[in-house]
Amino acid sequence: MSRLIKYYLIATRKLVLFFLVAICFSIFLQIIVRLFNFTQFSFTLEIIQLCLLLLVAFTLPLVLFSQELLKIQIFNLNTNLLLKVLTFLAGILLLFSSCKLGIQNWWQKTPLLKIPLGLGYLAFLWTAIGFIFYALTNHDS
Repeated sequence: MSRLIKYYLIATRKLVLFFLVAICFSIFLQIIVRLFNFTQFSFTLEIIQLCLLLLVAFTLPLVLFSQELLKIQIFNLNTNLLLKVLTFLAGILLLFSSCKLGIQNWWQKTPLLKIPLGLGYLAFLWTAIGFIFYALTNHDS
């Protein structure tokens, strides 16, 4: 299981890097186009919006595994166990809701690039898998 999580985190880091580079390249392209008064590339805005959504989906598990979450302790409870239970429940809820919304919205397309809108919801399956992996493994807090 730890080997699977290791490869999961490596793939997640590579995906985050890819989407950051795609955002930077799209912004650079948009600046060049506007600088030389070419016709505006509207598709770069769609690319940036999609990449930002996917960046959030792939960054959430990294934040969870790095254990740099904001924790506020109000009651004297075992917050590590509570965090794991709530993370597992959130992962299961996110798994089913992202599947449902992704399938429902798959047939709607973006105006210019014709990318399925359900892709943004299905990207959160990766996040749900990360949440479930985190809840099922032992980490020191």
